[in-house]
Amino acid sequence: MVRYNTCDLINLPYVERRFSLITSPCPNLFLSSQTRQRILLQRLLMTKITIDNYYQILGVPEKASLEDIKKAYRNKAKFLHPDKNKGPDAHENFILLNEAYEYLQNLKTGKLYDTSKNTYTARRKAKPTTEEWKNTEREKARERARKYAKMQYQEFIKTDFYKSIESLDTIASHLGLFMALVVIIVFPVIAIIFYGVNGFGAALLVNFIALPMTVHAIRDAPPLSLGKFSDSILHIVKTNGFLMTSLTIVNIFVILKFGLQTLFSPWLLMLIHGIAIMIVYLFRKSKNEKFKLYYHAFCIAPLFINSLLLINFIFSFDPATENYEFTNDRQALRKGYQESTYIYLENDAYEDYPGIRIFIDYEEMRYKKHITYILKKGLLGLRVVTDYKFYP
Repeated sequence: MVRYNTCDLINLPYVERRFSLITSPCPNLFLSSQTRQRILLQRLLMTKITIDNYYQILGVPEKASLEDIKKAYRNKAKFLHPDKNKGPDAHENFILLNEAYEYLQNLKTGKLYDTSKNTYTARRKAKPTTEEWKNTEREKARERARKYAKMQYQEFIKTDFYKSIESLDTIASHLGLFMALVVIIVFPVIAIIFYGVNGFGAALLVNFIALPMTVHAIRDAPPLSLGKFSDSILHIVKTNGFLMTSLTIVNIFVILKFGLQTLFSPWLLMLIHGIAIMIVYLFRKSKNEKFKLYYHAFCIAPLFINSLLLINFIFSFDPATENYEFTNDRQALRKGYQESTYIYLENDAYEDYPGIRIFIDYEEMRYKKHITYILKKGLLGLRVVTDYKFYP
């Protein structure tokens, strides 16, 4: 006979078995719950019954909660108990009711019977699928919609939800009108001043191409109100999303501008950031406040470390110069190889600090083979590159 473990039984749409019920009175009611669960699994292998039948026996839907299952069991047990039910199948019906209840109870609580250990084992919670996540988010949106639908309109328009939407719409419409006026008026004037007739022709072409957008922006623009525009910007600035976005941009800027110019291993810096984020995340996780969790872990923790880098850079002292010959790295292109802005210093100097050896503008280093660094001692003891210059 094919043997299944508990997880197999859960995953199978149904278990193939002959449909046979024990019709004689059975003392299994007086056995331990573990023994009854073992008998339950054995019977699943011997008859043809789907797990859905257990829901049908209790008269509850598949999505029923544990409390619903318990309530249904208590109600049915009142008239299916052999003392109350004098029918010929009373014992069997009551046994089947208990089987259904025990199985669904263990299923809902995440416990399944392990036949190899004769005990219950906790089942790991499965990660939600994309569809389950969509359904969860959709239900959250519906719940919010039901909440807002119960409000009076004047109360509704005072909610942050409505104010955020209105503020974004006001900002977008004002900026759209501003850009349309720039394209129609400012751009042609500047083009004529600097390029004369050719600039006027280019401005006409740009206006023709952008005509649908400018017409739409002007037609749909609300009455200009600097007060409403400023209030809308102020409201957006106060939102959690803007705060987290702003701090993320600040963190990235500090790392690129000052962190990479500090003689500190970038891999070690990444590790420190990761440890700080993990510590704060684990500490705040128990608070059950989602925004504060992400805000402190992914914004404040990196900001604290980046602030130390910034202080170390700003309050650096004792400048010194170092001169090196360099070679450009080469990058593969369709037409062959071309020099990149990443350089290698002579004698592999500062090999562990790629931040001071990568640049943005290739033109400033074209036809140059030497570089002079200006280094200072940082306030926290880390040396920093404050300036550089290429020369032939």
